[in-house]
Amino acid sequence: MKGRQRAAPSSSPYASPVVVVKKKDGTNRVCIDYRWLNKLTILDPQPMTPPADIFQGMEKDQYFSKINLSKGYCQIPVRKEDIPKTVFVTMDCHYDFLRMPFGMMNSRATLTRAVKKLLCGMDNVVDYIDDLLIHTETWEAHVKTLSELFKRLQEANFTVRPVKCLLGSRTVDSLGHSLGRGAIGLQNENVEKVRNAPRPKTKKEVRAFLGLVGYYKEFVPNFAVASVPLSNLVPKGQPNIVN
Repeated sequence: MKGRQRAAPSSSPYASPVVVVKKKDGTNRVCIDYRWLNKLTILDPQPMTPPADIFQGMEKDQYFSKINLSKGYCQIPVRKEDIPKTVFVTMDCHYDFLRMPFGMMNSRATLTRAVKKLLCGMDNVVDYIDDLLIHTETWEAHVKTLSELFKRLQEANFTVRPVKCLLGSRTVDSLGHSLGRGAIGLQNENVEKVRNAPRPKTKKEVRAFLGLVGYYKEFVPNFAVASVPLSNLVPKGQPNIVN
């Protein structure tokens, strides 16, 4: 991180501990436990578009591209006066983050605002945190949109992660949905997660299952009614062990 100018040695009186989390691709993500700092942070109310709303009206689109910002949070510089607050401690030193770290209460909101500003006026591009989805009806419009997007990314000094990008495809998987050929459906792997989900035995497991299936409620007719028997198991006062 020092070599990439993301962090620097610090003499700040603050300190937050380091946690290393394994990612799906096998690499490690260094996270900082900012719980105490977050308790003192004023929440940024920047809204995020719900995934279910992102895909509305895309049934007619024929071409798709997917762009992933490389270490999206780290592409945002930390305001100078806030740098000492980001300090984390290792076995041999204290370090400040010079670029915005993962784990702060407002990191997601800050990146979302920056990306939305970048995409202003680009109706054929939608964003969700560090993922950009380009959708057009024609190939000509797709090439034009990609050219403009790459120009804006370059001007803003945003970099992308090629291994997680997809360009000019007739179908695409995004945020658990499959798009293309005039339809919007569910990713097969997520359908299998629902089918193979174990029977909930506790209130916590019921809530987790409702969250899993609720993500796709727009595909389930009368979901609110169908889920009532499970929803009735989780209110305060109900037994923790469910039947």
